[in-house]
Amino acid sequence: RTFLIGNLLVSFLSAMTVAYGGLAVGAVKPTLVPAMMVFFFMLSREILKTVEDLEGDSRVGLRTVAVVSGKMWTLRMFSILALMVVLLSPLPWVIGIVSATYVRIALPWIATVMMAAAVILPRHPSDRNIRLTLLVTKLDWLVWLFAMFVGVRQTLG
Repeated sequence: RTFLIGNLLVSFLSAMTVAYGGLAVGAVKPTLVPAMMVFFFMLSREILKTVEDLEGDSRVGLRTVAVVSGKMWTLRMFSILALMVVLLSPLPWVIGIVSATYVRIALPWIATVMMAAAVILPRHPSDRNIRLTLLVTKLDWLVWLFAMFVGVRQTLG
């Protein structure tokens, strides 16, 4: 209901589930990079959802990112966040918390989905493309979780 605060809070709480998992097993440090990735991924989707809900939110007087900033600026913000997710995605492997299997599973999906969305949506901002992007990024999220699970298991031996 308020400009960006709710989006940031949802993203932060989502990211903290990863960090709290690390805290539960006494290993918070290895969870910080994945938590950061979760934060930016969730924030990108939260921002995009405000565009999907723009008409209704505007009608009832909510002050969401898309209502306050407009559709195109919000789509550009989504694109920047999506590209950040792509740039961060190799980090779990670079810092050694996952195996190369993570790279083979996650990176092609993340790079393809998030980069395509970042490039296509600002150029073709139809409601259909926004809905499709939200669906495909949800699937992207599941692939990333699977890749993290497999990659961490192989790293732990």
